[in-house]
Amino acid sequence: MMSFSNAKASVKAIFKSRQHRESQNQSKEIPEDCDKFGERAPKNEKPLTNLCYFCQNLGLTYEKFIANNDGENIEKPTKTSPDPSGLGSTKLGFLDDIYGRKHLCAFCRLVYKATYRSESDAMLVPKSLGINGLGYDSHGNRVMCSIDWQLDGRLQNDSSEQSKSDVALTRRLRFHSREGAFPDAYAVVLPDQMTRPEVSSPSFLGRVITSREIDIGRARRWISLCQNNHGSLCESLHQSTVNKQGHTPMRIIDVEDMYIVKTTTEVTYVTLSYMWGRNPLFSLKKENFDRLSAKGGLEDVFDNLAQTIQDAIQLVRSMNIRYIWIDSLCIIQDDKDDWEKSAPTMDKIYGNSLFTLCAATGSDATAGLPGAVPRSRKLVQLRENCAGLDLLVVRPVESHVKDSSWNSRAWTFQERVMSTRCLIFVDDRAFFQCRQATWSEELDCEGSTPTWNLDMIGSPLTIFNANPLRRYSTCVQLYSRRNLTKIEDKLIAFEGIGNVLSVPLDSKLYYGLPDSHFDWAMLWELSEPAEELLGKGFQSELSGKAFPSWSWCGWGGGVEWRLSTTSGTLVNMHEWITEHTWIVWYKSVNPREKDMKGARESHEPVWRPVGNPLKATRWSGYVVDGDTHGLYGRSANSEMAIETSNREHIPRAVPIESCLHFWTYSAFFALSHINMSDAKFKSNLHPGLRRFGIHDSKGDWCGTIILKESQLDSRGLHPANEFGKTYEFIAISDAKDFDLEEYDSWTYYVPQEREQAEWYL
Repeated sequence: MMSFSNAKASVKAIFKSRQHRESQNQSKEIPEDCDKFGERAPKNEKPLTNLCYFCQNLGLTYEKFIANNDGENIEKPTKTSPDPSGLGSTKLGFLDDIYGRKHLCAFCRLVYKATYRSESDAMLVPKSLGINGLGYDSHGNRVMCSIDWQLDGRLQNDSSEQSKSDVALTRRLRFHSREGAFPDAYAVVLPDQMTRPEVSSPSFLGRVITSREIDIGRARRWISLCQNNHGSLCESLHQSTVNKQGHTPMRIIDVEDMYIVKTTTEVTYVTLSYMWGRNPLFSLKKENFDRLSAKGGLEDVFDNLAQTIQDAIQLVRSMNIRYIWIDSLCIIQDDKDDWEKSAPTMDKIYGNSLFTLCAATGSDATAGLPGAVPRSRKLVQLRENCAGLDLLVVRPVESHVKDSSWNSRAWTFQERVMSTRCLIFVDDRAFFQCRQATWSEELDCEGSTPTWNLDMIGSPLTIFNANPLRRYSTCVQLYSRRNLTKIEDKLIAFEGIGNVLSVPLDSKLYYGLPDSHFDWAMLWELSEPAEELLGKGFQSELSGKAFPSWSWCGWGGGVEWRLSTTSGTLVNMHEWITEHTWIVWYKSVNPREKDMKGARESHEPVWRPVGNPLKATRWSGYVVDGDTHGLYGRSANSEMAIETSNREHIPRAVPIESCLHFWTYSAFFALSHINMSDAKFKSNLHPGLRRFGIHDSKGDWCGTIILKESQLDSRGLHPANEFGKTYEFIAISDAKDFDLEEYDSWTYYVPQEREQAEWYL
């Protein structure tokens, strides 16, 4: 049998129509003791002047935002009162009601600021979620706003003994929509210096900042704190630097003497990650190379540089750093040879820089770095005084970055992930990220002691803290969704990341897949509808090879390794590869690649052992030793592996470039609409994908497969064959069981005469 795709099905939320909602609003009566916004004044009690009745009942206090007060002034739960402290999740109300009270209640006004997105903002970021000025979503539906308290900042202790430094120090109040109608936002408290002047840094509380420019001293301190306290955890992912022996010296910009210089020794420099945009940029070319390589050459053309590049140069100079690398000025743009030499080293260029300036504002190089130079931004902090409590709305950096055009580009993904540190400019704010911290202008969270806060969740710089396979799959899943101006760059823009990912896997990447774990790598699936690139004639610009459909690089959309498909392999990866895979993978070899003059194309294994075999661990791939069988080190007890390898040692088929050659089992199955799981376990698939059932020749249900809906016509039929007709499937590995999304009441029956075993499929 074979393993089949598993995934979660999409669940579409059902909303009431605008007409039904409006009729409900018209019929809703307001109690006599309430004003026109539905506020009811509490009896026998003087209401607070700046909070409505509903918000008074939240019981907001300074102490609720402080988590390390040993329970001081926080009531404990009881059987009769499960949440007397008010720290549980609460439905605050519909946004249209809250927006209606924003002129009377400071906290309602804070919610408005946290959730509102203007029409102009929505036009700039079309994919972003948001709420219009009346509190309804884009379809005119009412939106429920919920709040909950989340533990936030903590000082991390290196010792094994738990102490107060292991406990969260603060809480944030989260505003969120269960339907995802608006991005999550948080309220944090500003320190009360009048009554609590003893607050020490890092306090993880809110911070008031200047509106026109960033604090250069703070930015320099962020870099210094990381350098001096994070050690090897925040060093380059490369063991050698760009300028050490074995690497070609690179060009960089001297911001003091304002010219392009070629380094011959190791220097400290900054890199810039930005978007060019559609309009041509002033750049380094053959015709102006000599001019820009002379001292003062860039000063003469400074006004011709894009605003983002101007701001970057001035910021680096103000931080007392002499050099910066910018691709448009450090690579000769009309010299193909120069680009081909530079492109494969991008990972080292960014990885060995002191930090990377990330221009995540706007859609091109004219947007600049708001706040990088004096009087270059107009920041308005979202702040309200609520019954004497000074509150500030903040969002994590990933919330700001995720909808930016900069975050949608493939090249910028590599530039960010390969960097040891990033100074990100987005939405008139500056954020610092490294592999051990995320710091914000609006939060007092930086310090010499290792810290953690909610802003670190989702940081791509922490990818390399995971195990090697998780690093690889996460990078591919994030990268594959990115856009490229030239689709031919799909592999070259990933090459730098691949160079780093392949080392701990003890592998080489073959069309983007690690050869040491090739059977597992072949279990990727589309996470969204995508077009095959092979049929469109795309090929790598550097190698000239076509992108094969059996690799994720051969598709123009996102991919993933679904946990429902791969969960059985992750218990013990090496055991699964040894015991439950059998294919001997071959690739075609072009003699020109190996300098074999006069030779014909031939076959060779996709993976070959290099050096002495290492001791196998849980996450190891193929290992060949005295106890294994065949070229890929399969178990000597695996009948399928032995039978497969005995069929043909070297494929007899004519070698075809970019094609895999192998022997395996195949069978014919029919497709159906039959669903073996109820709504509780319905798959959550991207729109445009659908899960279909698979039936054998006797009509027994055997599994599922996920296909693009575009592969079917309007009647639900395949363009070439109706449902019920058979299709050929090939088996590439064992699967352990059916996921609940495939079959929620499977009794471990397999319609085939075979012995019961742990691995049924």
